Amino acid sequence: MSMANPSKPHIEVRIASGFDDFQMVVAIRAAVMMAEQDGFYSDHFDANDHCSSLLIVFVNGEPAGTLRCRWYAEFARIEKMIIRKRFRQLAVLNALVRTATRLCVKKGYTKMAGLALPEVVKYWRRKGGAQVGEPIDSVYGPMVPLVVPTPDYDDIEPAVLSMAGLQDFERDVYRWEGKGV
Repeated sequence: MSMANPSKPHIEVRIASGFDDFQMVVAIRAAVMMAEQDGFYSDHFDANDHCSSLLIVFVNGEPAGTLRCRWYAEFARIEKMIIRKRFRQLAVLNALVRTATRLCVKKGYTKMAGLALPEVVKYWRRKGGAQVGEPIDSVYGPMVPLVVPTPDYDDIEPAVLSMAGLQDFERDVYRWEGKGV
């Protein structure tokens, strides 16, 4: 990475919350998946981008990566986890995954699922992930289906239906950050 202090970069993750943020997500995906990986537009952009939670990781203020969370009844689906080449470090990946995981826990999910390239399956196994089927063919080669349990966080109280109508919950319903996220 071409940064002033590459050993200690400032890493921040946030939910894409406006047009500028959405443009950053599109730019990151296009740079990596279309340009670097020689992929097709239709493989990386669809209507789910408008009804999912999109996270952006910044390194020293520069948009470095993105991840999409889709919400199902029993699990959160982690998709399109992409980090620009010059920012590919474990610290950047961990920050992105930790924030996605904390968001899933805040929303009450105990499981995440998704597809992983074979070279990153070991990463997800260290987080408790398990393969749940045979590899699936994709335009980028085989993808391994995984389910990963979400960890417990002492500082996060997952949202549950009994909170609906409570003043504190209703006042903060659009905020997910909570203490320490």
